[in-house]
Amino acid sequence: MDTVWFEEDALLAAEMSHKGVDAIVLPKIEGIDDLDAASDHFATQNVDTPYWPMIETPKAVLSAEAIASHPNVVGLIIGTNDLGKELQLRSGSGSKSTFNIGSTNAASRDGLITSLQLTILAARAHHKIVIDGVYNNFRDTDGFYNECIQGKEWAMDGKTLIHPSQVSVTNKIFAPSDDEINYATRVVATWENAAEKDDFSGVAVLDGVLIELLHVNSARKILETASIIKEVEGQWDDKY
Repeated sequence: MDTVWFEEDALLAAEMSHKGVDAIVLPKIEGIDDLDAASDHFATQNVDTPYWPMIETPKAVLSAEAIASHPNVVGLIIGTNDLGKELQLRSGSGSKSTFNIGSTNAASRDGLITSLQLTILAARAHHKIVIDGVYNNFRDTDGFYNECIQGKEWAMDGKTLIHPSQVSVTNKIFAPSDDEINYATRVVATWENAAEKDDFSGVAVLDGVLIELLHVNSARKILETASIIKEVEGQWDDKY
């Protein structure tokens, strides 16, 4: 926000907001003061579009909880390229998608783990979405696949992309799989059947595994996500 390009960029963002864009991405946000300043600026242009701030500096990571708490923020985007630079990570100590573009070993993001997990914690504490950083070597399909799997296992909601070839893999990995949908359906059905019984004790059993309300809520979230994806895909097919 303190660059010579801010006014022009903000004006363009305002114009796009009035045309119905879903959100405004705000790079280099380092604290809630930055968000308040952006809100004050956009308010003068009658813009109330939600924000996706990028967490890409050490200050931003340390302020991630406050940033996620801002009422205009709907999600956090982790800027791994700039974050790795600001952390002064060496090749092999951070995301190899950033520092060693020939690698297929996504598990080597050791130097970024603390920053990634602090951002995930901040997002979850305020019920916000969190999106993983880019994978620079778009020709390295194995490395990209592995890093998407890693991001999903770490509870990322999706991944920022730099090339059309990465879209289908990302959608496949981050969308609920058929197995996940089938199991979630069984969890909900088992719970609802148990809840109808007079001796229901607040737990159910599926395949010998104890099911509690928290598992049911997670299952319902998976089914809700799958339903939204199906609806969006239908709208896309109708349009194109």
